[in-house]
Amino acid sequence: SVVVMVGLLLDNVSGFSPKVRVAVSLCLLLSLAGLTLMGSRGAILGVFVSVLSLAPLLLRHRKFWMAAAASLLIMVLVAVGVLVATDSYNLERRITHLSSNVGRNGLKLDEQSQNDLFRLDHWKVGYAQATQGNNRLLGIGPLNFISVKVDDLRFSRPLVTYPSVWQKPHHAHNLFLTRWAEEGLLGLLAFLLFLGWIMKDLILHRPRSGKLNWSWVAALGALIVPVVAGSFNCSFANEFAWLSMLLTGHTMGLLRQNRLSDPPLSV
Repeated sequence: SVVVMVGLLLDNVSGFSPKVRVAVSLCLLLSLAGLTLMGSRGAILGVFVSVLSLAPLLLRHRKFWMAAAASLLIMVLVAVGVLVATDSYNLERRITHLSSNVGRNGLKLDEQSQNDLFRLDHWKVGYAQATQGNNRLLGIGPLNFISVKVDDLRFSRPLVTYPSVWQKPHHAHNLFLTRWAEEGLLGLLAFLLFLGWIMKDLILHRPRSGKLNWSWVAALGALIVPVVAGSFNCSFANEFAWLSMLLTGHTMGLLRQNRLSDPPLSV
């Protein structure tokens, strides 16, 4: 939704009124504050990657750089404000959690963080389930990850958080590992082809002549945010996937409808 609002503000084709842009700006402000307070590293990284992917197309778009700088400033101010002006342990923990994987030499695994160890153990379970047993081609079935018998799987190193912290895995905390385990190699390949086809269409119909439509930006975000955020945490299901598919389907429909008047560009 954050990337959708960015697209609405950058849109110079649809003719949105100043009142609409003011309302969207206020909603974006609240959403960025909420995103920061939520402390989800994967979601924040997904939004940043989506916005940065627009940079090559909008190098001379002053409004884009102003919006990007303002958004970053808002998130920094919210984070600093929480650390300085509040005594809430939960809020402070969420903010400091954002930098827990940054070390002197780049990104690192925080071995003191129960969250990181929890996620790493689920990655191991997802990979082990996908590569062991008799279900490698078709998987164990959609939404059936909870049926994985962890004790029957083999690991090069023992799990740290199982079974003291969790007993049943609900998903692999990685959308690709989850799909691989549940739908097998065929399901994973089909999913990758689906994502690749969408990306191909977005690249072929990228903005030209300085014209930018919000729906193209929304579809780009609907593709990148789930892939980036889903690589670290959630599965591609429920509201997370519904919104992504709704925005992607809307844009793909517009591209097909306007294919004659707006032919694809060369790669």
